[in-house]
Amino acid sequence: MKRQGVMATEKYKSELKQKWLEIRRQQNQCDRTNGLTKFIKGIGQLKPVEKHYFLKWMKFSLDNIARANLSKMRADYKEKCETPGVDQKQLEELDKLMSDSSLGVEHFMHELGQFYEAECSMVKEGKMEESQRHFTRLPCIAADLMLEGFPVELTDGDASNIPMNWVVEVLTHLHIRLGDRSRMVVITVLRVQSTGKSILLNTMFGLQFAASSGRSARGAFMTLIKVTEAVQELLGCDFILVIDTEGLKAPEQTALEDRYQHDNELATLVIGLSDITIVNMAMENATEMKDVLQIVVHAFLRTENSQTASLCTRTSVMCLLMFKT
Repeated sequence: MKRQGVMATEKYKSELKQKWLEIRRQQNQCDRTNGLTKFIKGIGQLKPVEKHYFLKWMKFSLDNIARANLSKMRADYKEKCETPGVDQKQLEELDKLMSDSSLGVEHFMHELGQFYEAECSMVKEGKMEESQRHFTRLPCIAADLMLEGFPVELTDGDASNIPMNWVVEVLTHLHIRLGDRSRMVVITVLRVQSTGKSILLNTMFGLQFAASSGRSARGAFMTLIKVTEAVQELLGCDFILVIDTEGLKAPEQTALEDRYQHDNELATLVIGLSDITIVNMAMENATEMKDVLQIVVHAFLRTENSQTASLCTRTSVMCLLMFKT
């Protein structure tokens, strides 16, 4: 609604909806690429052990490609940032190029979500019959991947959008798979980008968040951890849901005018969803500590003022003071 201008609210909303429907229609008409078709076949038909090998080797291959492409572009970006009077549009274009050149398994999962979202939109708007759907099995496949320890996209970082139909269906199938034993405690980590946040989660919980080859995943990703009976009794839950987010104050977004709003929106979302938020800070950087804590406090204020305040009052924050050796 920020670009409404002098247009009447209802007319502006109607135009936005029409544009949104047109985008979804175009998405729904896109054909699956050969690579995506093989990916769906791999995660949907292979046995669990074979599926793990398939995803691991795919990750290694994509990391090698990304590492070769990104190193030069990151050096160019750093050089431009240090150049006085640099054009902001050039930085935005180079940032987009770096994002487009970084490819991981999470991007393939993202595409599955987009195909599913587009199809759901067409069905809800009466543009497609339920019997014509092709992607109804995808949420079930994603739920199985979550049970096997693989992360699933919660928020699209490039568009700051939550694919609601996709997320709801994946979690619904997950609940069905687990029966009545699907109580969860949600843990999130917030920290500045490229400071080992994903590596911290991977080390603490034995997870597989993207944390190599210089790639920083955009958005937020969720993964599921089965806990022991002792932990179930202690925490009153059957699983821990860990949410990994893109880092705050990303260097690529330093020159972008809506960077602060983006960071605040991201922090508000994950803190509102979480039972525990780990704020990972480096003691030697007082400015970083001040900025990150300010973002967290703003997120708490926003959740307290929202209709979901009763759900967020149980949220706690744990500050881990990390020293570099």
